[in-house]
Amino acid sequence: MSIGHAYIEMPHHRGMAKIDERTVWERVKEALADAGLRATQMKAAEIAGCSQPSVSEWNQRGSYPEIKHAEKIAKRTNTAVEWIYSGRGPKHPGPPEDPDAESLWNLWARLSESTRGRIVGMAEESLHRSVAARPASSTREKSGILQRR
Repeated sequence: MSIGHAYIEMPHHRGMAKIDERTVWERVKEALADAGLRATQMKAAEIAGCSQPSVSEWNQRGSYPEIKHAEKIAKRTNTAVEWIYSGRGPKHPGPPEDPDAESLWNLWARLSESTRGRIVGMAEESLHRSVAARPASSTREKSGILQRR
C-alpha cells in the first residue's frame, strides 16, 4: 500500500468541528433576527457605524468587518465576536448554565433599556431583602455578600 493510498483512507472527519461555511453577513443577519431587530444591511450599518456598501461586502467569502464594527454588532445583539467572524465558539457570550439565567440572557438584547433597568432593580431589591433577612455571623459577612453583586 502506498503512502498516498493510506492517507486517503484515514478518517479525517472524526472529531473535527464542522466548519461554518456561511459568510459574515449571513451570521450578522441571523444575530439581528435573533435580537428582534430588522435583519437588513441598512440596520447592520446603522448599528456598526459604517456604510451599507461596507456591510454588503461582508456577504463575500473572505470579507470581514473591522473589529470595531463587529464589536458594536456583537454588543447590540448579545452575540460573541468570534461567532460573528467565524461561526466558531459560543454564539452568545456569558454564563448561562442555569435554565432561568439562559432564558433571561437570550431575551436581554430584545428588552428596552427601561425594562432592563427595572429587571436589574428588582434583582438588587430581592438580593438586599434576602441578605437582610438572613442571619449573618458578622456584619462583615453581610457586607461581603452585598459587595459581590
